[in-house]
Amino acid sequence: MDWKPTSAMNITKNDKKDALNWAAAAETPRGPEQPYLHGYNARELREWSPGTDPYAPYFRSRVPLAKRIKPFQPTQAHPELTDAAKVMNLSADYDKEEWFGSYRYNDSFSRNILKFWQYQDIYASWHGLPVYGSPTEEGEHEYGVVNIPNPAYTDAAHRNGVISLGCWFWPRNIDFGELVEVTEDGRFPIADKMVEMAHYFGFDGYFINQEAAISEEHAIKLMEMLKYLRDRGMYVSIYDCLSPTGELQYINYFNEKNAPWVMEQQDGRKANDSIFINYAYTPERLENSNSYAREIGLDPFEALYSGIENDKFRFERGNELKTVFREDASRTPRTSLALFGTDMVWHRAPNPSDPNMQKYVEHRERLYWSGGNGNPAQSGRAIGAESESWDGIAHFIAERSVIGNYPFATRFNNGHGLFFFLNGRTASAKGWNNMSAQDILPTWQWWTASKGEPLAVDYDYGTAWNGGSSVKAEGVLSAGMATDIRLFKTELPVQQDVELTFTYKTEVTHQGRSGMEIPANAIGVQALLFFTDEPATPVVVDCSAGVSKDWTTVIANLGTYKGRSIAAIGMRIASAWSEDAEVKVNLGELKLTAGAGMPAPKAPSQFKVARAFFDDKQASFYLSWDFAEDCDTDNIWYYDLYRVRDGEREAIGRILDGVYYVKSIDRHGEETITLEAVAVNVEGTESEASVITWQWGDGERAEYSYEPIPAEHIVPQFNAEEDIVLEAGWSRYLNVRVTPATASNLALTWSSSDEKVVEVDERGQLTAIASGTASVTAQAGEVMGEAGISFRVDVKVVAPVAPPEQGVSLQAEQYDRSNGLFIPGNYVHVRDLHFADWMAFDDVDFGEQGVSRITVRAAVLTEDTRMQMMLGGPEGKAVVDMELPLHDGKLAPFYKEYTIELAVRLTGKQNLHIAFTNSNIRKWQVRDAGICDIDWIHFS
Repeated sequence: MDWKPTSAMNITKNDKKDALNWAAAAETPRGPEQPYLHGYNARELREWSPGTDPYAPYFRSRVPLAKRIKPFQPTQAHPELTDAAKVMNLSADYDKEEWFGSYRYNDSFSRNILKFWQYQDIYASWHGLPVYGSPTEEGEHEYGVVNIPNPAYTDAAHRNGVISLGCWFWPRNIDFGELVEVTEDGRFPIADKMVEMAHYFGFDGYFINQEAAISEEHAIKLMEMLKYLRDRGMYVSIYDCLSPTGELQYINYFNEKNAPWVMEQQDGRKANDSIFINYAYTPERLENSNSYAREIGLDPFEALYSGIENDKFRFERGNELKTVFREDASRTPRTSLALFGTDMVWHRAPNPSDPNMQKYVEHRERLYWSGGNGNPAQSGRAIGAESESWDGIAHFIAERSVIGNYPFATRFNNGHGLFFFLNGRTASAKGWNNMSAQDILPTWQWWTASKGEPLAVDYDYGTAWNGGSSVKAEGVLSAGMATDIRLFKTELPVQQDVELTFTYKTEVTHQGRSGMEIPANAIGVQALLFFTDEPATPVVVDCSAGVSKDWTTVIANLGTYKGRSIAAIGMRIASAWSEDAEVKVNLGELKLTAGAGMPAPKAPSQFKVARAFFDDKQASFYLSWDFAEDCDTDNIWYYDLYRVRDGEREAIGRILDGVYYVKSIDRHGEETITLEAVAVNVEGTESEASVITWQWGDGERAEYSYEPIPAEHIVPQFNAEEDIVLEAGWSRYLNVRVTPATASNLALTWSSSDEKVVEVDERGQLTAIASGTASVTAQAGEVMGEAGISFRVDVKVVAPVAPPEQGVSLQAEQYDRSNGLFIPGNYVHVRDLHFADWMAFDDVDFGEQGVSRITVRAAVLTEDTRMQMMLGGPEGKAVVDMELPLHDGKLAPFYKEYTIELAVRLTGKQNLHIAFTNSNIRKWQVRDAGICDIDWIHFS
């Protein structure tokens, strides 16, 4: 089918349905003895055991590491990409700033939920946590050297074939010698405990962020200790910041200075499997790094990971991507890729704890991974998008998959929800997050094709089959048109007894004529199979799935295709009607099975309330049941936990483990609470229920919070002290965060004192209208009759200045070619001179009379900035070499005009090569903030 761009932002009319549950989606304060993750210093590590570590049993990942299928380029979103480069993702989990609230799961909808495992190979924790018993006052925290990864993220990572690493971070306020202590018989006691912890908690190794100097003696011991960890099966990766002799050093590429941390030593052992290369590399440095790695016997894609700093710079590091990958047809990599701070899509989003803002968070996540159009097959930069200098990881990294065996089942449950659904029924009306319950999600989010306008695809939290979300496709489906949705990359050989099952429902109305009767066959929902022997042409499997307002399950036998192998699965939503229709289709489950089906698992044994807390209105439980260490995880998908009331099941938990903390069960006037536990196999078949009852009051009386909690702070995610000055027509995002996350008045109302000057929308996006000054205010709602807090900024709007009408003018952003100069809108931003320092204009016609003077309208941030212009190309005749002196020291729109005489008079048509230089290029502030913005260039 023909491709048409999909909207970068799919915020649709049906979001109003999701909004019904915002009140229940907010987070409540910590429950009684609610387990939370903590850090470990030398003392805690040396004495560690599961029995003495508070909450340790509640933080075990039991999901085994899935095996990934072989690459198959013909079904990739970009078939030209190779699978050589690996991806390491150093990211926070639900929220990196919850130092004493790092939970495995909780009752809030609005948390960082990672949904793009298909582009990752290594997930690593990095941010550290306070030790258990640390003071909770800000500034008094005692942080641990070691922290384990959140087991919910390890569960999701392993389910997708991604390894999960804990973190070692230095400096800390302890004696480093305690960490690298070695016994007379050559053991490292701290390393022994680190290995024991990794095995117990179910993760795969450690990322070493040794970001402070140590003595040479300690550096030597550290290297030996890391070898010791690797010898015991740990994957170990180190940050490029420490010399082998203990000095703090950032090499910024791979050479003989940092190679000892990764290369095989004289004893035949390596200290680390890989190194995270610091950010100030160049294309030449990475070429040399690749060559040097090969020279000393290392695979540069296994050993070298070049870092990209997203935590601080959000989407502004697109040029680094274009440095790690060559600009050839296949975008071949120089090294593998390390992403730092991908959680910025959440924690630097607009007011991320507010459930109303989650749609923007998820939009930002798609921009980051799939690119500016929200479609991995159309990745690349999208001018005007929030991520306009970022191409998307899918532009460079081929998607991976683990779907290589039967059965395969997904309910599209992405790990959080406004409700929890069972078989389409609302089984809980409370918001929740639980990455341990995340299904394998679509490989492509969202790859659509249509000969017309494709339907918009997204997650739907207002309805689901099982869990908190379904996939929705909605919009206007024109008569006779169809939308194809690529969903999953697979490697599934077809046998005679293979069946495909999917569960769906539809909403269909005539466009413009409400109440018109809709034929049952107005639309069809069909499965698409892409086979390895003919991957370009999908086979349409018609399951007779038509209009259906209720959840409907259809089954198709695939025996007709015996002997072929399915390389990808998709869905087609096709019009069979002569009228245009408003369509919404929800996909609730997709399943492929082979044979007669798996037996139902046995009911959980020894199900009990291990500990209970209560007051007169609600209760909290530690629940447990037998989970054998040799549990057949090939058959058991997870355990579901229910509270049963009036014959109906209320969902209270889902986990692959033998323990679960239930934060809150409402009493509803009952004296006896009935609880059930069921095991569910990988086809979705439940066991018989294990049933227990709990008598209200049989436990420890606890205090619960019922009073509304007022918001305390509105924290800007930008420099609130700088002047906000925009040109008319510009847009800017004022991302802020309301704390605490448990506040009752998280939502903000944005307003402008003069909408004729500047407008502001619900997420804090400014649009400059006309010259003038206005105040923009974010106001929290009332709590118990008291006015909520507010935040105000002043915005000045200035009129753009056009170049003179006489002469020849070039709008900077309309260059013909460049090596990556960033276009924020209607000007060019000159920032990363290592990567992007020139632009070219072709066939500029100066006429017979010609020109002798050049004027550059520029806003200069950094002194010693120069602009040069050559004729024909970079080696051509130089006709301009001009200084752009510092005036205000600010970027656009603080422009000045700089004029000099040309070295020669220019006539006729010329190709112009314009380059920028600055002698301060090595300074971090220059590299990070840039040197100047160019509005236009005028010749007279």
